[in-house]
Amino acid sequence: MARIAFGCTLGQSLGGGAFNTSAGARTPALTAATDADTATGTASGALTADVAAAVAALVADGATPTEEHVTTLNTAWGLLATAIAAAKVSTAAAVVAAAPANVVLDIDAAVVTTQNGARAAMRAIEQALKGSGMAP
Repeated sequence: MARIAFGCTLGQSLGGGAFNTSAGARTPALTAATDADTATGTASGALTADVAAAVAALVADGATPTEEHVTTLNTAWGLLATAIAAAKVSTAAAVVAAAPANVVLDIDAAVVTTQNGARAAMRAIEQALKGSGMAP
């Protein structure tokens, strides 16, 4: 799914509902998070296989597992747990890095293919904002 995003950093109020702002293209947060998650998931895939192999070795040992097999499982599990924690951190960091603006418009470009479509969506969002209870 192709995405395009625009961000706006809201500056000081100029009065009359106008603000000093700066806007431009951004990396869509969903794209960045998905990419980070996919990269970490790919890296941890081999670690999952290592844990499964170590568990299989322990199962094959039956009632008397060897110390070597227990140590192997402990090591494999430790590496996998670290990779899982790293995935969470990298995904969260990617989201923050991708959208540092105060307001982000993230569009699924495969569905919203024209500026007119984007404007229609923004008008609908503006109407929803009017009824949101947020101060004018």
